[in-house]
Amino acid sequence: MNNLIRQWNGRTIRQRQDGYFSATDMCQACNKRFYNWERTDSAKEYLKALRNKHYSDLSNGELVDIIQGGIPEEQGTWIYRKVAIRLAQWLSPEFAIQVDDWIEELLTNGSVAITNTEVKVEKTPAQIAEQVIAETETVMNWTIQTLSLDETIGKLMKIDMVGNLLPHLKPSLEPVKQHLSAADPIESVGMTATQAGESLHPPLKAKEVNTLLEEMGLQYKMYRTSTKSGKQKYSWQVTEEGQKHSTVHKVTNGSSDWNGNQIKWQSSVVPLIEEFRTF
Repeated sequence: MNNLIRQWNGRTIRQRQDGYFSATDMCQACNKRFYNWERTDSAKEYLKALRNKHYSDLSNGELVDIIQGGIPEEQGTWIYRKVAIRLAQWLSPEFAIQVDDWIEELLTNGSVAITNTEVKVEKTPAQIAEQVIAETETVMNWTIQTLSLDETIGKLMKIDMVGNLLPHLKPSLEPVKQHLSAADPIESVGMTATQAGESLHPPLKAKEVNTLLEEMGLQYKMYRTSTKSGKQKYSWQVTEEGQKHSTVHKVTNGSSDWNGNQIKWQSSVVPLIEEFRTF
């Protein structure tokens, strides 16, 4: 789908043929975040009322259309024309007037004028990074709020996601991650099942957490026979998938015949558990 390239305040604002505006571009042009508008009471009430109208020109029936992956020009958070007006009013009075004019053009002409001779505006690496970070923050803020995650865990998740999307930024992000880990030692050493359970909402006991981790395929039971009692006992072992979210420490118990591993789970396992137990 070709986009119409608008210009405002020296920044590019994309508009699709179906009239949807790039909320990502709009917010970046005014140095604000879409999530901060979306979570206001007025925005929530407006979006709720608008959804009840069932407009025929909605894209996939959605007022807010988030596209990740695929063609770069199509990525980002896209919003219905009426939502674009409300967002623009929150961003800037001058910008709101400009968006009104663009939408009036759309309604007058019946469609957005797209030509094959359209000049493609290439984004700089800094602009691409800014867009990725803004889109990541929108998605992660929704995840953190929905799952009621710990603030530090949420911040670390954002850093990891940005680092995965923009690998060249990983060296710059590492000091930030280390600072957060120092403020929250759990991240640097990992969490026991008990600590992971305490991070959940509502909290779970260690036994319940271990059962969920087993059902998720992140760990399994390894049985052994005690040389002293002859009874069957077991210890938890991480699976290949579980290794992505844990570290294993050797533990020696001087008062028994057992030497084994202790699993410490990383913060990334918390949202996985939250998501798994909602099904």
